[in-house]
Amino acid sequence: MKFRYAGLLALPLVLLLQACPVGTDYPLGIPDKEKADPALIGSWRSTDGTPEVIAGNIVKKTSNSFDVTVTERGEMYSLNSSVFTGYTTTLGGKNFFYVKDPEDSKYYLYHYELTGKKQLALYDVSLLEKGIDGITSTEAFRQEVLASMAKEGGCFSEKKTYTRQ
Repeated sequence: MKFRYAGLLALPLVLLLQACPVGTDYPLGIPDKEKADPALIGSWRSTDGTPEVIAGNIVKKTSNSFDVTVTERGEMYSLNSSVFTGYTTTLGGKNFFYVKDPEDSKYYLYHYELTGKKQLALYDVSLLEKGIDGITSTEAFRQEVLASMAKEGGCFSEKKTYTRQ
């Protein structure tokens, strides 16, 4: 009986850990080779209470990259860095935004959707086929995300919405 309750108590911790994007050694796209989506440029603020990132700025760095600054962290923000280089790519008809952490050289990935010029939705991307162990190159990462997108229910979760300020 105690085991059953312990499992229930651990469930929120498991869900919390799954909600954070996983850092990978490989990007989903080809940094500095794909045009960065200029529609992401601006100051964004969460409309969802207290996600990991409450507010941030995205500014053009080059035609293929952004400077991304987290200006207000939520309680669950777990990275040391607040400044990243950001990129966009498309895969399977979906838009992806990924940032590189200069302190640990990891890449963090989100699927994004823009509604008009003022609304941004970011989604965590779950790896449902081989998981993180299947990411051995950028191409393998792309195949993993495509396979995960094809799974029933899809691989996008933890929607976070932002409004342009």
